[in-house]
Amino acid sequence: MKASKIKKALIQSLSFLHGQVSTLKDENSIDSLTNLTNRRAMDAVLQAWTVQGKMYSVIMLDIDRFKSINDNYGHAAGDEVLRFLARQMRNAVREQDLCCRYGGEEFIILLPETGVGEAYDIAEELRLNVEGTISPIGKSVTFSAGIAVFPKQASNPNKLIELADSALYEAKNLGRNRVVIAKEELQKSEDE
Repeated sequence: MKASKIKKALIQSLSFLHGQVSTLKDENSIDSLTNLTNRRAMDAVLQAWTVQGKMYSVIMLDIDRFKSINDNYGHAAGDEVLRFLARQMRNAVREQDLCCRYGGEEFIILLPETGVGEAYDIAEELRLNVEGTISPIGKSVTFSAGIAVFPKQASNPNKLIELADSALYEAKNLGRNRVVIAKEELQKSEDE
C-alpha cells in the first residue's frame, strides 16, 4: 500500500515537472505577445537550415507607420495590430513555413525549400490580405517587405537577413505597402 502511494506521488511529480519543462521550452521559443516563434528560436532554425545546406527564403516585413498607430490609438491598440498581423501571417503561410517576431513591429517568415518567385507570391498575397482587412484600429494597415534567398544571395543567415532588410527599406523608400526582392548584385560584394 505504501509503495503504491509513493509510486503515485512520483508519477504526479514527474508529470508536473514534464509540464514545467514544456512551459519553459515554449517561453524560450515563443513571443508572448504574438505567439509567433521568437528571435532566439528563429536564429536556431536558420543556423540548422544553413548547416544542412537547405535552400530557404526569408520575408522580412515591417508595419508601415506603426509609430503613428501607437501615437494615435495607444500602445494597447498597437499591440492588437501586432497580434492581428501575426494571425494574418499564420493564415497566409504553408504548414512547413515559420512565422517569427523579429522585434518591435518587424516580422520574418521563413520559407524552407522555397525560391524567390514563390516567396514573392506568398508575401504579395499576405500584403493584399492585410491591406484589404479592417484591423483592430478600425481601418486597414499596410506593411512593407523584403525578400532574400539562401544560398543564392548569401552564405550565412546574418547576411541574408541584412539583404532582406535592405530590400524592406527599399520598399519603404519606394512608397511603402509593397514587396521588394533583394538585388542579386549585393551578393557579389559579400564574396569579394
